[in-house]
Amino acid sequence: MLDVDVVICAFSWERFDRTLAAVESVLAQRPEPGVIVVVDHNPSLMRALAERVPTGVQVVPASGAQGLGGAWNTGVDRSTAAVVAFLDDDAIAEPGWLAALVGPLQDPQVLATGGVAEPIWSGSRPKWLADEWLWVVGCTYAGMPRTGAVRNVLGCNMAFRASVFAEIGGFLPGIGRLGKRPLGGGETEMCIRASQRWPDRAVIVVDDAVVRHHVTYARQTFGYFLRRCFFEGVSKALL
Repeated sequence: MLDVDVVICAFSWERFDRTLAAVESVLAQRPEPGVIVVVDHNPSLMRALAERVPTGVQVVPASGAQGLGGAWNTGVDRSTAAVVAFLDDDAIAEPGWLAALVGPLQDPQVLATGGVAEPIWSGSRPKWLADEWLWVVGCTYAGMPRTGAVRNVLGCNMAFRASVFAEIGGFLPGIGRLGKRPLGGGETEMCIRASQRWPDRAVIVVDDAVVRHHVTYARQTFGYFLRRCFFEGVSKALL
């Protein structure tokens, strides 16, 4: 298997325990990858995480402007591996996740891969939230391809060849989540840019690369649903 670094970006004390759980789920993968935890402009959180993660895990501050795109780029810059994978700080990688995610990248015609994100609900799932709307809470939704070539992958569960970043640069600042402001689209823009640069190569999704993504009570309200949909429109306008 290609050598891999997994980047986990953290920003909030609210996710402290879940960030540690995300790290542990990555360290349980075989073969074990490098792990880089990037903390987005929160020095006290960075110190606390550095004290708790196992030896060998890098905990580093995000450089540049605040936001997920800048944190992702910090992880890319810190990585020395052939493949850079990304896992959200509130997600848990299932056994076999990384091998499934990275396996297709053995084929030089594959630029990037993504996987499936299943929800972990806080309490009961809202009855009104249809499967088609699960993208609102960062999960795989009804109608989303689970195998084969796609335009873009989910940001909570993805991997890119490091050479892609070396050739076309990193994620664009100003696109993607900024603190609790639910913007998106950073991974979409990157996948589109990579496909435009290499139109004969593919971005694919792998249904065996599974993560479980926590959905808090705050994200299960109709108010959050409307807010997330609004900011998705803003994100699409930025693209």
